[in-house]
Amino acid sequence: MKPRLIEKYRMHTTSILIANPNDVPAIAEDLQAELHWNGFTVCDLNQVQLCTLLSLLKSDSPDAEFEHYSSILQAAPIPHPANETQVFIIPANLVQELAVLADLDQSEFISLSIAWVMTDEMNDWTVPEVGELLHDLGYLAQATLAKNQSIVLRVCQSED
Repeated sequence: MKPRLIEKYRMHTTSILIANPNDVPAIAEDLQAELHWNGFTVCDLNQVQLCTLLSLLKSDSPDAEFEHYSSILQAAPIPHPANETQVFIIPANLVQELAVLADLDQSEFISLSIAWVMTDEMNDWTVPEVGELLHDLGYLAQATLAKNQSIVLRVCQSED
């Protein structure tokens, strides 16, 4: 996936990686983690948006399960975070929920893309951008399960 670039500003850059949870400290410090672990990087995606997506997948509502997912997806402790970096380990059960994205039929995929774009958290995104992200998330989740690994979300704040 090509990084999502916004001309006016970039709030943060997120690497979504297949990794072992033991790699979290190294991922947190590596400014080019996506070069050393399988995955992709995208701009302006964070754990809040991911919790909104998971809620939509589970309940067709961005809010119904949001608190549940937010309580599960907590930042991993990092001794010396660089660049205001936060790292989140996505548990296996949530990886399985994301893997469903790869198996959605076209109408379900389009409906989910539209529903996610309509949330406050994703209002700066377009449906095609979200569709590409959903596609990549689904296949990354399936690859993660096949490798018996975890998805690690590395959110790095911009220094603009």
